Amino acid sequence: MTTTDLIRELAEELVISEAQARCAVEAVFARIRASLCRGETVTIRDFGRWGLTKVKGHVTHVPAGRQVFVPPHQRPSFRAAQALKDAVWRTVNGRSGMQNHQND
Repeated sequence: MTTTDLIRELAEELVISEAQARCAVEAVFARIRASLCRGETVTIRDFGRWGLTKVKGHVTHVPAGRQVFVPPHQRPSFRAAQALKDAVWRTVNGRSGMQNHQND
């Protein structure tokens, strides 16, 4: 699903224009982005949590064959909530929960 698909489906489900749906989707994305840029964590219950993950400084190789030092930094990360994981598991695997996959 792309952002455009999300906007289209949201507009259809809420019976609003695609322009209104686009404004809503972009506003949500902007708030998540702004919170992360401030170093905050964003949690949406039963969906997941966005946060920042610390990355240690390290040496990497570039295509020219040189070594380049990448300084320590932070990058955005997402951790799905258990409710989301369970819903996806049930839908994709047709079972009632993740714990059942151990019996395969």
